Amino acid sequence: MATDDTTNENPHPSSSSAVLQNQELLTNIFRHYLPWDPRSLQKSELREGRMRLRDLALTCKAFKDPALNCLWTFMDSLIPLVKILPNLHILDNTYYFHGTLPNDSAFRQYAPKIRILDLRPPPASQPNPPQEPIAISAQLLVYLMRELEGHLIFPGLKKVEIRHFASSGGLDVFSVLPLMCSSSVHSVALLGNAFSSPLFRNCCLPAMSHRLGSLKYLLIKFTNRNAASNLCDPILRLTTLENLQLEFSKAEGIPPNMILRLARTLTKLTTLVLDIHFSNHHVSDESFRLGETELGLSLNLNSVVVTSRLPDRVCPCIPQFLLARTTKFIWKLPNRTTITDPASFAPVIESLSKMTTLQFIKVHTNDGGSMNVATVLPFLLQLSLQGLTIELPILSAGPPLRPLIEAAFTGRLSDSRPATLKRLNLAHAVQVADGVRLNDGITLECISQVSQNAIGLEHLSAALRPSFTSSTPGGVSLQDWVTALRGVPRSTCTLQTMVICDGRDASIGTPFEEASSIAQILDLLFPRLVSIKPYQDDTSQVYWTQRWAYIENLRLSYKAARTAANRPGLAVEP
Repeated sequence: MATDDTTNENPHPSSSSAVLQNQELLTNIFRHYLPWDPRSLQKSELREGRMRLRDLALTCKAFKDPALNCLWTFMDSLIPLVKILPNLHILDNTYYFHGTLPNDSAFRQYAPKIRILDLRPPPASQPNPPQEPIAISAQLLVYLMRELEGHLIFPGLKKVEIRHFASSGGLDVFSVLPLMCSSSVHSVALLGNAFSSPLFRNCCLPAMSHRLGSLKYLLIKFTNRNAASNLCDPILRLTTLENLQLEFSKAEGIPPNMILRLARTLTKLTTLVLDIHFSNHHVSDESFRLGETELGLSLNLNSVVVTSRLPDRVCPCIPQFLLARTTKFIWKLPNRTTITDPASFAPVIESLSKMTTLQFIKVHTNDGGSMNVATVLPFLLQLSLQGLTIELPILSAGPPLRPLIEAAFTGRLSDSRPATLKRLNLAHAVQVADGVRLNDGITLECISQVSQNAIGLEHLSAALRPSFTSSTPGGVSLQDWVTALRGVPRSTCTLQTMVICDGRDASIGTPFEEASSIAQILDLLFPRLVSIKPYQDDTSQVYWTQRWAYIENLRLSYKAARTAANRPGLAVEP
């Protein structure tokens, strides 16, 4: 009896087959190895993610396309893309391209996958690379555009960040930058003094402004004084901008009325970051002293970040109509500034108290200096801040965290305003000057105070005192403190993230009993804590690799066990 073979076929594929056929699902899974925007990863993590994706692409046919999609999404150099061009030649350490670009070429296959280009100089820790980067010739770009017949090199590109430097990996940035730009790009960041040059402002930026029809984010930053009055003119054409950041801290050639023109023309702006200063910090333009209504403006700004560079008052280079909407105030003090008298900050504090939208303050300097803890207290006592960052070492007879927490949460002014502080960042340096310790670091006893009093605080960055583990409440042992904490009601502390720097001698080991006790104490004091990380997210620091990574893993284990034990129907062995 004849049979139809198709009747034996399973009309419902297995779950594993369904997964292998679902390219979107596989791509989302492979993003675990390399996220869509991996710029926050360490170099080692980026390299490891790329190796995993390469291996996945070679594992089976079903994995190839989703793995390569993830692998080519982010590029921090154009050289890998250039290397897959056919008929490539190297002359005098420079790439040249001859011949044709077939429709099935690897270049045509992979270039459209690129979503983010992040081109920057090598790290300062590698001043002399083992070999000079091979340059990309202008001839290669010309021939490539000819072969593409007017089509875009990167049709799917979304974000571009370029840090221009003396030798940009052999790349002529000003030649290729306009070629990167299209209506698909919605974010551009350009950092480096080359972006104040006549070539950039007169040729490159105007060409870009005509091609970036959907741009939403633009950052231009440089530190030299070479800026002409027409630098910002092309930006006025970018009417789709929602986030604009202009940081020309020394560019005195920008006319003051340009700020008003930008505010009036770019009506879709919701975020504005300005660090623009004029000659002698003097502005005669009357518009700088007028408010938004008086100028006939109707701004949609909900985030305004301004930088003041005078030590004794708010800089006049910031127009009044923006001060009234300022949400973050960055105070850049002169290098090697030492401030001990709280009265020296009084004029600034008075001005800041009138900014009803102010939420965050950052105080810093490029080189040296310090602040007495008494000069910091007015920021917390007199202003309703959500975040305070002090990047100068704090002069204090003891751990500075205690008076700061008291000022922010238990020492508010008599007007009964509630505590608002959510983020507190202190300098990580622990220094000694004239026999007095600067930023003496926090102790376990300070940590206990944060747990008890800092209700509402969500983030803390601070250095640890070298004797961090030996300073406990009442001088009890770590294990006795763990026992005591288990016998009291659960902490209501809201802290979610911590960033630390440990000044203890990295050669001193951490016994398991000590690490375990510290991990349990941190878990009991901060039950909502999500993560502890090293300063600048540098996981290569010895204090992190030799001590705190181990403690953090233990803390996460204790937290998981505690959370599981609190679930109905679950029991966890102690």
